Amino acid sequence: MSQNNNHQMLNYRRINLLGLLISGGAVGAATLYLQSPTTPLDCPLCMLTRLLLLSMAGVFLLAFLHNPGTAGQRFYGLINLLLSLTGLAGLARYLWLQQQPDPLATRCISGLEPLLEQLPFADPLQTLLHSGSECAINTPPLLGLSLPQQAVIIFALLLLLVWKQLRKRAVNRSIFS
Repeated sequence: MSQNNNHQMLNYRRINLLGLLISGGAVGAATLYLQSPTTPLDCPLCMLTRLLLLSMAGVFLLAFLHNPGTAGQRFYGLINLLLSLTGLAGLARYLWLQQQPDPLATRCISGLEPLLEQLPFADPLQTLLHSGSECAINTPPLLGLSLPQQAVIIFALLLLLVWKQLRKRAVNRSIFS
């Protein structure tokens, strides 16, 4: 495949559309899966993961609709880079909690809403990172992978898309491509 065809296949708008479809689809699938009767899981790290995926979908949508120049592309890319790295860090904590032999020894908090009502935001973040027993419950595997393992794959794919965006040199500002 020639370099020109490869450039046209993965232009800035198509990368944003692909990122929007991946992150939006992941949020939809996770919400349907988590709201089923077999998975009564509503842990703070699950909610944080969904919130980050939803935020990334919003940034991908804005970038797709805005179709900015180089500076705007870098700005949207850096926001998504920070969101994806935050998601991967939260999922590392989630996977670590699931590997602990005694989930009852970890501190339990209920939901994310009480945390967001507190100020300053450093306290809810610290409490979130010290969350435990709800997040230590293993969900039934889907396709042989636990929920956080699947989310790591999704965030890694999104990180690759963002990396591709940040490395792009040329600006294609055509409305239809």
